[in-house]
Amino acid sequence: CALPISVSKKTIDVEFWTSAIGAKRERDAYVRTKTDSEGRIEFLFLHFILRRSNWVQETLPYGLPSDISRLRRLKTLELSGCNRLPIELASLTLLETIELKNCPRELFETMPRDFEFPPSLQEIRVVNTRFHDRASLGRFLGALPNGLQRLSFDGAWRAEASDILSALQP
Repeated sequence: CALPISVSKKTIDVEFWTSAIGAKRERDAYVRTKTDSEGRIEFLFLHFILRRSNWVQETLPYGLPSDISRLRRLKTLELSGCNRLPIELASLTLLETIELKNCPRELFETMPRDFEFPPSLQEIRVVNTRFHDRASLGRFLGALPNGLQRLSFDGAWRAEASDILSALQP
């Protein structure tokens, strides 16, 4: 699902809409930011949901836009439901932490072979996210920077944990 997200140095604009598809369904965007003393974004959280009723909702997948590279002061990026990371992410030289939560398998399956995380990255948290196969896990691990200090997989299934440990062995 392509969501209209635009990014500038100090703002994130999300054009979002409510639509009636079948029963009552609403799309909601959750965007949280924290800024530095000059008003530039240092922290960004993105999560989109499709609300089917008052009690039922699901994460709506989205691709992170390439103009994320405009957030030069970004230090922490938390993405829930993201299904595509742009190559331009590597240009964020101050980025220290990324959390990938509830992301679909296609995030790793479609990761370009030349994708790299920024060298400044210190921590990656992967939460309730599934890997489809060892090849996509290998591409993800191969994109990690040498200086990474913490890598965590929270909510991994037993079989995935075994694959992760095997892939991390030299």
